[in-house]
Amino acid sequence: MKIASAAQIRALDQATIEKEPITSYDLMERASKTFCDWFADNFSEDRPVWIFCGTGNNGGDGLAIARILQKRFFSVRAFVGGTETDTRSPDNQKNLIRLQEEKNVPITFFHNVGDFPYPDASVILIDALFGSGLNRPIEGFWKDVIMWLNEKSCERVAVDVPSGLMADQASTGTIFLADHTLSFELPKLAFFFPENGPFLGNWDIASIGLDASSIEDMDSHYQVI
Repeated sequence: MKIASAAQIRALDQATIEKEPITSYDLMERASKTFCDWFADNFSEDRPVWIFCGTGNNGGDGLAIARILQKRFFSVRAFVGGTETDTRSPDNQKNLIRLQEEKNVPITFFHNVGDFPYPDASVILIDALFGSGLNRPIEGFWKDVIMWLNEKSCERVAVDVPSGLMADQASTGTIFLADHTLSFELPKLAFFFPENGPFLGNWDIASIGLDASSIEDMDSHYQVI
């Protein structure tokens, strides 16, 4: 199995969008359903789920995951960074509107950690703040959020990549401490740096149907055997 860089994953996404063809929103929906399939196989519906969503596409995944898990009878709350009018990626914005229109998942917009209720130990915290495109350590407001999440005595799950972890290298700074990580399609090089191990927990890979011929043609210096 090849290991792709963050830039190569973005290129594979785009190739899939063009060749199928499929919209970027529908590809996000596919990835979110894949995550929910894995989540439902590994966690009980009796446990509350709190999903923390950023303003980019990883946050868009989180918003879609909130909607899908609720339909699968999980008790879900969504915590969304910023306000309703903040700038978001287009697919994030579509999923936020859809979640608001369906009115089945409580949504809390947050500006600081004081906006969060205190979770009991049964709550599962899902990190959908930042994805694999991160290229610098997290600071400021988002750093405070991740530190708050890491301090809680809850099981923690990361969508694709723990927030704060850069996909192609060993990382420093504040990083989400995942107990479980589900990454999409191909493993990230960062998963094999021993320094990053404590942040990943147990990690799995699930295919979201990216274009097989593009993966075959992709040059990679690294592979998993």
